[in-house]
Amino acid sequence: MSNAISTDLTPQFNITTEDGIKFHGKYWSMSRRRGGNVDFIDPRSGELLIVTDEELAGLIGSSQARIVRAGATEKDEKFAAATMDLSVLRSADIEDGRRMFSYADEIRRRGLTFRAAEADVKEVINEVAKKIADPQPPKVYLVKRWAKRGVGRAAGAGRAEDELMVADLVPMHGFKGNRTSRVCFEVSKIIHERIDKVFLTRECRSVDTLVSMCRDKIRKFNENRDATDQLKLPGRKAVQAAIDSIDLNELTTLRMGADRAYDKFGPVEYRAPQTPSR
Repeated sequence: MSNAISTDLTPQFNITTEDGIKFHGKYWSMSRRRGGNVDFIDPRSGELLIVTDEELAGLIGSSQARIVRAGATEKDEKFAAATMDLSVLRSADIEDGRRMFSYADEIRRRGLTFRAAEADVKEVINEVAKKIADPQPPKVYLVKRWAKRGVGRAAGAGRAEDELMVADLVPMHGFKGNRTSRVCFEVSKIIHERIDKVFLTRECRSVDTLVSMCRDKIRKFNENRDATDQLKLPGRKAVQAAIDSIDLNELTTLRMGADRAYDKFGPVEYRAPQTPSR
């Protein structure tokens, strides 16, 4: 019996009978593995395709073939192809993708699914929000949606669900140009920074003043960014939404003082009627 160490470094792809490959413009479903050979079959014609692991690696490496994971939709596959080169995207969209990835990947890391209990997802949200300094943590239903979307897009790229990447969570609108009024993660952080510094103070500045200050800050920020990578100036609605996400008791305390906050939100205690003084 030989003790020689094998020098065969040919990768054996993690592919199951639920998966398949795209090759020569056709989809081939995996039939079975026989040692170093993998059998694929054309579901329409019944034609058989037999390749070795080495041949499969060569086809995938030369982009002649790619793995299609179970459950991948045509939309997921098109998205995967579009995100091969993230350099074509605005950095704000990539930053949004990183934020979503942080939550979705933690869901995956804990073995949770998009059907996970709300309490478990809230725990993930609280921990990740602290870690990435997210000023406006997402709702439970959004994080579940991101987790499900990430798995589908990873499958569309031929990867398993435990091989999630930032590219899988980049917002789809990033491929449509700047046609949306949504607030990206970078702008959200600037808005909340301005709220902390100029709105949650005893000066009680107006929302309109806050909107103006947010826009001025972002204009200065844009001076150091490429002309094709400018952050969108937020509208009053976006700034108001950020204010509304703050606990009302905290907001009142910082703007009007603890006594005023207690009058509005403090516990109501029974007070005996006072006898008018004579």
